[in-house]
Amino acid sequence: MRATFDDAYLMQFHAIGALLGLGHAYAGLGRPADARRTFAIARAAYSIHRDFAMVEDTIAAELLMALIPCETDQIAERDRLVREDAEAWERCRGVTITTAGDGAPGELQLDLLEGRWLKACQLATDHLSAPWITQAQEAIVTLGVLDRHRGEPDRAWERVIQLLPLGPATDPGGSYFAHAIAAIALAAHLALDADDLAAAQRWIATHAYWLDWSGARLWLADHQLLQARWHEQSDDRASARQHAETALAFASDPRQPLRIVAAQRMLAQLATGDGQYDLAKASLDQSLTLAETCAAPFERALTLLAQAELQIATRQ
Repeated sequence: MRATFDDAYLMQFHAIGALLGLGHAYAGLGRPADARRTFAIARAAYSIHRDFAMVEDTIAAELLMALIPCETDQIAERDRLVREDAEAWERCRGVTITTAGDGAPGELQLDLLEGRWLKACQLATDHLSAPWITQAQEAIVTLGVLDRHRGEPDRAWERVIQLLPLGPATDPGGSYFAHAIAAIALAAHLALDADDLAAAQRWIATHAYWLDWSGARLWLADHQLLQARWHEQSDDRASARQHAETALAFASDPRQPLRIVAAQRMLAQLATGDGQYDLAKASLDQSLTLAETCAAPFERALTLLAQAELQIATRQ
């Protein structure tokens, strides 16, 4: 980048939006280190121009697209960045833009990750009326995830359709990609929760289409995990295992700790069902250790449940 444009050019206001877009592209293409460097340059440039609304937006994008998915276990770093996000939000709230709610948008994903679900619900609800469409779309899909986890699938489906009005026929381009692809995955999981394999297959095909269209790598592990779950529920355990192993490979490059947690847990559950108890225990140990390192209580709880299933299977 600097081989083409010098620092003075990059600090010009009209160039900063390109930097922000480039950070998103690097992240989606599975290059988190490049993404974080580019986001940092954009953040510094917006700070020079005292556009603290865009400073906050850049930090929120870095959290969502790079740090939380790829450096989840770097607790101090994610805490530092979310503090910067809150500081930028306070400097622009009610001044640069009209805002919704008291919490910085960048806090939302961390609240969801760290189990502060009541706070996440309130913040997402506030941001439904946010001034930027990306904030509102993030709020919609976050509330859908919370609805699903709290046993309210009908409400979760309403969120999905709100973001993807044509259902699985929705084409890319009308919504912020990161939030839309999350909503597609949510829809697939909701269909699988209801054991509606036909509907789930349609949503999984949509997920694949969006990834192929974009060339993105960041969500490939998610796709393989969806495939693994679909095949497991279709009683094709060999294919489920193959997809789970592929998910683990994708989650390792770029490294995505929470996807590794989920892939190891899926492999363990399949091994438990096949009577491969030592293999299941090894995978669950890795899943649990990493979930704890990431300070991700919900993922930890899911892995503990899988450990309980293993104990039942081995009559312990």
